[in-house]
Amino acid sequence: MLLAAVGLGAVGVVQMSIEPSADAVSLSIGTISAQMSDHEGITEGGESDGTSETNCIRYEPSNTASSSDFVTSPGEALTSHGRTGSTCPANLDVTQQSALAIAPVAGGSITSGEAFLLAEVTLSNKSVEGSGAAYYRGVTSLEFGDFDGDPTADLAWRSWETPDNPKPCPYGGGPGGACRDAVTFTLPGEIAMTKDGQGYRLTIDSVNPVEGEEACPATPAVEVMSEEEEGEPNTITARENASGRGCVYGTVVTGREVTIVKRIEGISTEVVAPSATFTFDSSSSDSESPWNDLSIELTPPDDGSDSSDPKIWESGETLTFVEQDPMNPRWELTGAEC
Repeated sequence: MLLAAVGLGAVGVVQMSIEPSADAVSLSIGTISAQMSDHEGITEGGESDGTSETNCIRYEPSNTASSSDFVTSPGEALTSHGRTGSTCPANLDVTQQSALAIAPVAGGSITSGEAFLLAEVTLSNKSVEGSGAAYYRGVTSLEFGDFDGDPTADLAWRSWETPDNPKPCPYGGGPGGACRDAVTFTLPGEIAMTKDGQGYRLTIDSVNPVEGEEACPATPAVEVMSEEEEGEPNTITARENASGRGCVYGTVVTGREVTIVKRIEGISTEVVAPSATFTFDSSSSDSESPWNDLSIELTPPDDGSDSSDPKIWESGETLTFVEQDPMNPRWELTGAEC
């Protein structure tokens, strides 16, 4: 935590830097849980199309009308849509519906700064019929229950039940000329996590497709798909009445949560603080850091403090904070501490 206290007088530009260790460390990722939610039919433009009943949307294990339960390894959370018969199945049925499943890994020890396997996703594709939508979207979530507040990484997804025999097939074809269907994931931003007073930053790096029954590698492989099946990033595809699989990878870096706090001191009945907003500019040795190229304005009250939102400071990252001159000679910096 970075603290700056002010009194009355004059102040110029103030600069502070903090430099942590760059050592990689082994840490426990703990139990990972997974959930499917918010599955709905949409138009190509993203408008809602139909209802959960007309689109035969189902979840397993079911939690609410719009979500599955969270599951842990070796379980999997599923959601499905469509039908191959004349009516929707009463429960999720991968023999009659297109389905998307996620199976979280068992957790265990990882090394900070190195990509590791989080979960496996499976697209089970069926030639669905009826008046359902052609496009669908939803959210698959990974929860990290061993960290403070059970932080969650949400991967939005969008799928397409491609029409039969378009020329050319957008994701390649299969036996009989039918086109492959696809699901594409949108990766979330960085997730700040804390445990036992230690800060971490989780990044979901990619969803990499794998062929056939090949197991997901513990770390991302350079190439796991044939040239014919390569396509959009973070996308898995499947032929009609077949399955496609993908591997979800992430990276955790260690650090500390840093908060900039501006505190006013020296106020009394005889001394009234002028109204002021204090500006802090921050930079980082890591161009991808949430602290890099950031400007923060704090306006503390006369008898208290104002603070920024906390952000993670990574191992090996040097942060520099510059407090700008408030351009009022009545202010004086009385101290700065970290």
